[in-house]
Order: sequence, then structure tokens, then C-alpha cells
Amino acid sequence: MVVTSIRKRGPKPPVESKEDTRADANRQLSGIQPRMPVVIERADWPIWPGEAEGAVAAPLRPAPQDVPRLWPVDKRVGNVRNDGPALPEPHAPPETRALL
Repeated sequence: MVVTSIRKRGPKPPVESKEDTRADANRQLSGIQPRMPVVIERADWPIWPGEAEGAVAAPLRPAPQDVPRLWPVDKRVGNVRNDGPALPEPHAPPETRALL
């Protein structure tokens, strides 16, 4: 699978820009946000840039329900000063106890 993007080169002065292609979110992500990047399956790769016959818009559909994989991570992920291979590992938040 690949996440799509389009690179554009403008006139003088040379400007290069990129935009992400979005589709409706699948069921897994729809509770977080209504849109998601288009994820193109390997079989559709030649269709997207027009190298093969086919409807270019055909691959622009929501990703399968298990893509992307989601799991909770430590809150340290939100600070750019933190680094290390353990940051993206699944993290279970500590249990909270009622005060009363």
C-alpha cells in the first residue's frame, strides 16, 4: 500500500508543492476524523499515475477497515524533545482510582 500525494511544479520562480489526496474515513478512523489519506493497494499502483488502463479515480476509496493500525501510545510521543525506539510501542495508561 502507498499513501497518495501529488507533486506540482509551478512556473518561474520554480515552486514545488505537494498535496495529500483524501477520501472519506473508514469505520476505524471515522470516530476520530471524517477524512483520511487515500491508501492505494499495490494492484492499483499503475492505474494511479496513468501507466496502465483503468479509471484513475477507482483507487480513491476508503482504506480497508484494519488500515491503519491504531493503538494507544505514551504521552511522551507528543513532545518533540523525546526520542527512542520505545515511543511508538503500545502503551497502557495507568489505572485511575476514584478519589471518593
